Amino acid sequence: MTAHRRTDGDATLIEATDLLNIELPDRRWRDQSHLEWLYGANPFGPGIFGFRREGDRLDAHYGLIPQSYRTPDGPMRMMFSLNAVTRNVAQRQGHFWSIAEEVYSRAREEYGAGGLVGVSNDNSTPPVVKRLGWRLMGPLPVRVVRPLHVDPAVVHHQVSREFLESTDFLAATEGLDQPVAWGWRNGCTTEYLRWRLASPNTEPFHVHVSDDLFAVSVPSHYGPLSVAVVVKLLPRRPVEHPVDAGPMIGAICRHHRSPFAVYAGFNARVHVRGVQPPRRLQPAPLNLIYRSLGDEAPKVTFRLEAFEFLDMDAY
Repeated sequence: MTAHRRTDGDATLIEATDLLNIELPDRRWRDQSHLEWLYGANPFGPGIFGFRREGDRLDAHYGLIPQSYRTPDGPMRMMFSLNAVTRNVAQRQGHFWSIAEEVYSRAREEYGAGGLVGVSNDNSTPPVVKRLGWRLMGPLPVRVVRPLHVDPAVVHHQVSREFLESTDFLAATEGLDQPVAWGWRNGCTTEYLRWRLASPNTEPFHVHVSDDLFAVSVPSHYGPLSVAVVVKLLPRRPVEHPVDAGPMIGAICRHHRSPFAVYAGFNARVHVRGVQPPRRLQPAPLNLIYRSLGDEAPKVTFRLEAFEFLDMDAY
């Protein structure tokens, strides 16, 4: 079966959820509600996904979701690549490559998408670069941050449906989606953040608000230690110089009772001080990759101003 966009009551999403849970060890979704949300509720439009079968067995799945990027020349529709999985017994049959060609074509035809952004591990990066024309932009930086300073004025919220519909959330997110002077950045409108933070079947997000920053975190663990994972940092007003994230991250660590925080990614408008652990000690080292779909998005000079965990599907 080929690429499509139908998600409401789609039995294939039940099978795809099972396949992802079996083949990807970091996925543990209770039911198909996550994929229904991911592909069907996005305010920028439905996802495009494809699959392959062997008889009644679903053997492969791959999807794209639309995103709206800020660029110096105005907004650009982009697609984020995710959920590429092939059943172990069906490896080396070319399923992923054939699905990829279908969904890339659909993204260009139906959304006018200028390009694709994705993350890949060390094993999958060389094949997609060589066979599908992706460009390796480099490893996703990871920093371990000690809470040296704490902003006592930070207001903390555990995300719930009520909070996402509240005036507090509206006030906290107003004006976050600022123009860019250079580079490209995934847009973070109130509508997009309301959808993104409503992800089902995951640990609840926490939102942290100060006069300077809007931040999102997730509680996690590293062995017996509680860890605060910082997944997004957004200045609340235009800035001439990067905002120091230290006091905010200190407040996040205190909120989660964590001895340190982990931040993955980069942000030209926010300065994060921390120690980068050796790549061999990172649980799942990731590479940032990009593929142009047309003349509107640059093929070689594409640069990102910011990219963090909330811009992908890690949480």
